[in-house]
Formats: sequence, structure tokens, C-alpha cells
Amino acid sequence: MAARMSLILVPIIVTIFAVVVIVGAVRRNRAIVFDADRYPGLVALRRSTVTARYVGLAASVMVFVAVASLGQLGRGLFLAPAAAGAVLVLAVIIGQQLAYGGARKTGVAGVERRRVRDYLPRGLTVAVLLFLVILIASAAWTTSAASPDSLGLYRAFAVTGTETVLTKTGPEVVTVGSTRSPFPGAFYTSMLPIGLPIVLALGVIGLWLTARRPRNGADPQLVPADDALRRQTAEGIVAAVGLAVCVSLLGVTLGAAGAVGGMAEHGVRYILAAGALGLVALGSLAVASWCAVLILVPGGGTVKPS
Repeated sequence: MAARMSLILVPIIVTIFAVVVIVGAVRRNRAIVFDADRYPGLVALRRSTVTARYVGLAASVMVFVAVASLGQLGRGLFLAPAAAGAVLVLAVIIGQQLAYGGARKTGVAGVERRRVRDYLPRGLTVAVLLFLVILIASAAWTTSAASPDSLGLYRAFAVTGTETVLTKTGPEVVTVGSTRSPFPGAFYTSMLPIGLPIVLALGVIGLWLTARRPRNGADPQLVPADDALRRQTAEGIVAAVGLAVCVSLLGVTLGAAGAVGGMAEHGVRYILAAGALGLVALGSLAVASWCAVLILVPGGGTVKPS
């Protein structure tokens, strides 16, 4: 039953994700303008970071497919989002570090204090942190609730209850049990602590490098354009981390919802729990779509040559 539901849900989820991303990408087109002749280094820096983002995106898709195919019984699917996210963040970091020197201009340096939080997209950052906490809580619960399947792997959800049956001697209460598999127990969730810390560490490093990148802070015209580029880069890094987190959460909640919902005969609480997991999965899909749009179409501080 769970396998059949997955076959139905996966194409629907992919379709919804694709439609939301395409519509969002088409509508997202905000920019500021700066003097390209005066600041050719900024043009080169933007070109390098955006090119690196798209190259990294293509590479991350290939890495996702490759890692997802590793391991038995779909285990690689729980490592693939983090692996893809790490590749994307690393590409953004490399693109920035390779070209930032060209954006510097000889002059009198200004006294500045640039902080990471000055460039963070606050709404997106709060959403990513919130869903990271939900992912940790959800994975901890599914790991503790899982039971071994017929292969001895912790990828099943088992429930034991009682049922009254009629026998020759009258009504009798007997113990009944049900098992549903696959379920995101330790067999699957053990992949999350391998990949996600790497993505988070790369994200922190990338944000720190973005804020601390040197510039001529004494130029009042260069500073706003350069700040816009930093916000664009920071947004891309946070979105890449968010995409890894939300796709991982989507896998955990969908896998759990199918198994928990299959226990409806044991009480309405399992139906309610499956519904709650479904809502979390829907939320993670929405934030994942948001992150994908931000990665595909750099904006909210995108710099276009005048």
C-alpha cells in the first residue's frame, strides 16, 4: 500500500514543485543598476558568482541522482539532498573567491564593520532554521519509533493493539499487531548526520567569506552595489542550505506519513498523526520551491550593468 501511494505521490509532488518554481522564476525580476564602466570588477564578480551558481546547480543535480542510486532499498535518497546542497554551496564559494580581487579598486580604505547578519535574507533564514529544527525533531521521532523489518533493518513501523473477537466460549480480547514498511527509521535517518553537518558548515563558511570579502569601503558609489552583490550571494547560500534541509524533511515526513496512515484501524490518532506529517511535508515542499526560485533567479539585490 505504501509503495503504491509513493508511486502516486512522487509524480504529483514533482509536478507541483516544477510549476511553482517556473511561475516564481518568471515573476522574479528585480534589479539595481550601477556604472559598469566605472566598476568593471563588479561586473566580473557578478558574472563569476552567477555562472558558478548555475554550474553548481547543474553539478548538484548530477550528484543528487548519483548519490540517490547508492545503497540498498533507497537509502541513498536520504543522503542525496545534503550531497547536492554541499556541491551547490561550494560552487558559490569558489565563484566568489576566484573573482573578488577584480572588484577591488585602489583607493583609501574606509573603516567598516561588515557582519554576516547584515546580508542575510531574514525571512528565508528564519524559515530554513525552523525547518531544520523540525527535521531534527521528525528524524529523532521516526528513528526511535522504528522497528526491524523481516531483514532486520530498522525501516518498519509496528503497532500492537487489542481486538475483541467471538469464540466458542464467548467474547475474548486478543492482541493484534500491524507492520508497515518502508518507514524512515535508523536505516534511513542515519544518512542525515553524515551529510547535513557538512552543508551547514559550508554555509557558515560561505556566509563568513561573503561578509568579510575585502573592498574599497571609502567609495560611496561602490559600496551599495557591492552590498547588493553580497546580499545576492548570501541569499544563494542560504537557499542552497534550505533546499537540502527541506528536501531531506520531505523524505522523512512523506515516508512516515504513509506508514503511520496505514495504521488507521488502530485508532483515529494515527490518521491525525499522518495528517500532521502531511502538512509538514507540504510546508517543506513550499519552502524548497521558494529556495529553488531564489537559486535559479538571483534577485532582491541582483546587480545589472547599466
